[in-house]
Amino acid sequence: LEILRTWRHLFFASPSWRRRLSPARRGRSSRRITTTRRARRRCRQSSSSSARPSSRSPGWAPRSSGCTSTTASSTYGCDGSILLDDTEDMVGEKTSQANNMSVRGFGVIDAIKTAVNTACLGNVVSCADILAVAARDSIVLGGSSYDVLLGRRDATTASMDDADNSIPNPFMDQPELLANFQSQGLSLRDLVVLSGAHTLGYSRCVFYRDRLYNETGSLDPTYAAALDERCPPAGDDEALASLDDTPTTVDTDYYQGITQGRALLHTDQQLYLGDGGDSDALVQYYAESPDKFWEDFGAAMLKLGGLSPLTGEDGEVREDCRVVNRG
Repeated sequence: LEILRTWRHLFFASPSWRRRLSPARRGRSSRRITTTRRARRRCRQSSSSSARPSSRSPGWAPRSSGCTSTTASSTYGCDGSILLDDTEDMVGEKTSQANNMSVRGFGVIDAIKTAVNTACLGNVVSCADILAVAARDSIVLGGSSYDVLLGRRDATTASMDDADNSIPNPFMDQPELLANFQSQGLSLRDLVVLSGAHTLGYSRCVFYRDRLYNETGSLDPTYAAALDERCPPAGDDEALASLDDTPTTVDTDYYQGITQGRALLHTDQQLYLGDGGDSDALVQYYAESPDKFWEDFGAAMLKLGGLSPLTGEDGEVREDCRVVNRG
């Protein structure tokens, strides 16, 4: 959900949202993921049906959450678990170390869910699918598009502990980051290109303070001085700094900054260690090739969005993205 932090437009919060979805490609999962075109047809069928709206998506299938970026994905898969509020019996993912005070935009998702349910005359589209499309459309606002596979179903539980144990944190070294991604079936290329989501947004002082004062050898002095004015050695934990020089524009400035000692987070600089390794080469490649970044970013997002989808009868289609359905 990193991208949701800077999503400023309710891009399809009206019945016209259906016309904005791109045709999707078939996934390689043995469990079927319906294409966007078919999903659109299902919504139309639901709208014209005299039957009562079903709490289950008719003929759909996968699982989503915050499976839309590199730092705040679901711990179970792409299943919308990050949207669940805490209950007496469950402490969810919103207050995990990676997400607390960072992941935002939940009210935007609520508004979209309401608009989609109105358009479809019932509870047809999962919160997981809404997250996947919202992430894509936030990127579309600043550049190219990519396909989104639809048909996910929503999780009925979430876990702060699991999120803390599995979501990458901004203090990891490159080997830890790569191992984390590989455990999900993702590659070094996926790690580098998905980190490009940091072309948008900001980070809090508490996450970049250690780099600012303990990694001066890899920081551009002018850049470090500017950060020092925002983020003192102690206090002002919430002070914000942009993740690249163009925080509201989708571009490759993020990669260019990394090669110039202007990486805000430790994990960002870990992608470019200056040792001539494969990660260095990928960062340089995307810094110089915006078109390739768009192409590979879309492919990686499609791959990320298909992690462990809930399908068939698993999970549910939540009526309210913040709570599981009753009964």
